[in-house]
Amino acid sequence: MAEEMQAIRTLTRPPRNPTPPRQPDSDHRSAFPRLGHRPALDGVRGLAILGVLVVHTNTFGGWPNLIPGGHLGVVVFFVLSGFLITTLLLEEYEATGNISLRGFYLRRAARLLPALLLLLPFHALVWGFRVSPTEVALSILPVVLYVSNIVRANAMIPLYGTSWTWSLAVEEQFYMGWPPLLRWLLSKRWGLWIPMLACLAVIIFSCSFRAVYANEPLWHGYLYYATESRIDGLAFGCLAALVLWQVTRHPIDPHTRLGAAVQWCLRLPGGTRWLEIAGWLGLIWLGYSYRVYDNHLNETFSFAFPTAALAAVMVVLAVVTRPTGWLARLLSNRVLVRFGMLSYGLYLWNLLPIQAWRIFYEERPGRLATAGCLVVTYIAAELSFRFVERPIIRWAKSKTKGDKQTKDDKNPPRSGR
Repeated sequence: MAEEMQAIRTLTRPPRNPTPPRQPDSDHRSAFPRLGHRPALDGVRGLAILGVLVVHTNTFGGWPNLIPGGHLGVVVFFVLSGFLITTLLLEEYEATGNISLRGFYLRRAARLLPALLLLLPFHALVWGFRVSPTEVALSILPVVLYVSNIVRANAMIPLYGTSWTWSLAVEEQFYMGWPPLLRWLLSKRWGLWIPMLACLAVIIFSCSFRAVYANEPLWHGYLYYATESRIDGLAFGCLAALVLWQVTRHPIDPHTRLGAAVQWCLRLPGGTRWLEIAGWLGLIWLGYSYRVYDNHLNETFSFAFPTAALAAVMVVLAVVTRPTGWLARLLSNRVLVRFGMLSYGLYLWNLLPIQAWRIFYEERPGRLATAGCLVVTYIAAELSFRFVERPIIRWAKSKTKGDKQTKDDKNPPRSGR
């Protein structure tokens, strides 16, 4: 058993003789430690939430249309969620030989529900001035059941001010399906190739589905909100985590074409520096996509969604494999990291102040009022994080890992928003 776990933890060098056992490559093993807390990933999350905030200031507020494609920040969120959740599940399986679904769902509930339940009474209070209590309750019900994306995609009932929760619903549906599936696949000792193929199949299906209907404007609403047309972002993140784990933790047979190619890439001058170059290219493409691809273009569904997901994968892999590189340093600056840490609260609260202004004043807020609404959003997210989210996350981790907290417990890896 000890030898098997040692093989899982290391990337081996090509043996001189096929018969002797492979020796671990200490350089590669030390280059890819356990994920822990990576400030640069918070910075990536900060870029994602800033895109969403800015695009909403035009859609619902009074700011000019600075980045029409800011909605692609949700794609970045999806990629991060898939990557982080899969990596943490693999680390747990490596350390314990099992994945505790009870612990996983307790941590997810502690991370997501308290902040959402804090927001909903304020939402009901504001919208109670516009519609009846029954209509408010009916619009909140799909939110707490995490099916608002299905309701919105099929135009079942009006979602008064809660349609933005569609992405939370997609992520929660992912949480309900992927961890049990991954646990079952790992228990079969089939290796990681089957989970990789499953992720690849989901990506191909989702991208093909959007491509078929992208030129039909009547389908755009469904393609934007439906689980089957947006799940590829999460699958991209899962696939990236599985590939990175396979390459860095499992032996690679250099006598196969794939093994020889991977070994060659890792031994190029500069090593993982090539991944950082790819990360810079991904960041540039995300910036370009933010500026060009609004959610009304046919190309957004057929081209921008998958390429933005691929670009996000390149950025994530770059900052994870090169934590001291220039890209990781850029994304680790305090402003981006703070916005990333508050991203879930910012996403929850970003529209309510603007909605309240439009309800009470019966007009769109101007530029100054929109800026004021953003300040209110930030304050609400900061208070929520400090006094609601962080204490409950620590409590949940103590319930699943014991009362003693390590340094990583105090800075837990955060998935998605």
